[in-house]
Amino acid sequence: MRLYVAEPELQRGSRSGLVAVRVMVTRGGRTFEQTVWKRPDELDAAVPGGRRQEEANGPDLVVSAGHALDHVPDLARELGHKQVARAAQRITDRHVLEHLLHDDVFALLGGRNEGRLISAETVQVSEHDAGLFPGDGEHHAGRVHVRRYAYPKGVVTIKRNHNALKIHVHRGALDRPDALREMVKFKIRDRRYDGSTKANDSPLTDWVYHGATDKPHPHAVELSIYSRDPRSYHGDVTGDQATAEFLAEPFSLAGSDAFLPAWRRAFEHAGQAPLFPGQVAPSLPGAAQHFTVGAEPLLAHLGYQRIDNLPSHWNVVHYLRKVGYEVPSKADQQALADLRESLDHVNAARAERGEPVLTRAQEAWVVLLQSPAFRGKGVPPSDLDLGGKTYPLWLEDDGTARNIWMSKSIQGRQRS
Repeated sequence: MRLYVAEPELQRGSRSGLVAVRVMVTRGGRTFEQTVWKRPDELDAAVPGGRRQEEANGPDLVVSAGHALDHVPDLARELGHKQVARAAQRITDRHVLEHLLHDDVFALLGGRNEGRLISAETVQVSEHDAGLFPGDGEHHAGRVHVRRYAYPKGVVTIKRNHNALKIHVHRGALDRPDALREMVKFKIRDRRYDGSTKANDSPLTDWVYHGATDKPHPHAVELSIYSRDPRSYHGDVTGDQATAEFLAEPFSLAGSDAFLPAWRRAFEHAGQAPLFPGQVAPSLPGAAQHFTVGAEPLLAHLGYQRIDNLPSHWNVVHYLRKVGYEVPSKADQQALADLRESLDHVNAARAERGEPVLTRAQEAWVVLLQSPAFRGKGVPPSDLDLGGKTYPLWLEDDGTARNIWMSKSIQGRQRS
C-alpha cells in the first residue's frame, strides 16, 4: 500500500490529542480518500515541504487500533445514505473481536491480542469488484467502510454499509493473496427493506430478498454464517481442484453431463468426511455457534426483536434447529417434513439391502439432487429419488427466488 499524506490544511479536527487529516490511498490501481488520525509530530515530519510519499513497502498503520476498536465513523456521512442500520452503526470492532469470533479463530491467526489495524477507509466499489484477494470482492456497487486488522498468520476484515455488517477472516499473508484461505464469513443484515428490490441494492448483499416470502421488518436482522478450517481445503489436501470447485458451487454444473459424476464424487466423499454442499473445507468447530450465540445479546441491546436465517442447504436447517430457530411458515414446515419422511424411506430401503444409511452430509447431497435445476435423464437415480419432494429455497416462481426463513426471538436477551 502507498500512503500519500496531504497538506495539513485540507481538513483537521482534534481527538485525544490527535490530528485528523484527509489522505489519498492507492491500492490495487484504485485511489480512495479517507481520514487518518496522527500525532502532531508525525504530521510535521510527514509534510515538511507540503507532501511526502512513503515507500511502497513501508509501514501502513493508519490509525491506532485502540481508537478503532471503540469507534465507528458516522456512516450516514461516510456512505452518503440517510438511514444506517443499528447493527452496522453501533456494533464496534471491539464487539466483533471480543464477542463474535471464537478462540480457535484467533489461535489460527497467531494470537487474540496480536492484531494491528492496517487500513481504515470508506471506498466506492464497482459491481463484481474483485477486492484485494479471492473472496474479498462484492456483488453490487456502492460505498463501503472497510477496516483490516493484520495478524501474524492472517487478516480480519470488517465491512459496513447502510444495512449490513460483514466479518471476513482469512488465514495467510496479504502479500500472497492467492494463498489466503477463508476461515470465517459472518454477516448481520438489517431486514427493513425486504420485500422490494431495494433490499438487493447493497454492496454487502449477495442474494435476493424481494420474493413473496420476504417481508420487511424494521426490528429483525438476517445472519449469514460460513466457517471453514483453512488447513483442510479439499483442493489443497487432494489436489482435485475440479471437485473443490463443484463443492463450492454445485449449481455451476446444472444441465451439464459433468454434473452427475461430480455429484457422485461429492456424495461418496461425504460418506467418509462431513463435507456438505457449498463447503470447500470442513467447518471450523465451534466458530459458527459462538457467533450465533454471541450476536444475540448485542442485537437485543440495540432493539432488535428477532434474528432470521435463510438456510442455504438441508444440513443448515438441522444446525439452526439445534440453536433454537424455528420455521414460521406452515408451508415450509410441511415441505421440510415431507423431505424428512422421504429420506427416512431411502434409509430404510438401504438398511434392507444391507447398505449403510445416509450420513447427515449425504442426506444434504441427496436433497440437493432433487432440485429442478438438475433433473434430467438419470437424475436423480431411482434409489435416491425423493418422489418430487424438493427443498423450498430452490423453487422459483416467475423467475423470483423463493426463500425459506427460520427465525428466533431475542426479546429480553440483553446482556446484563
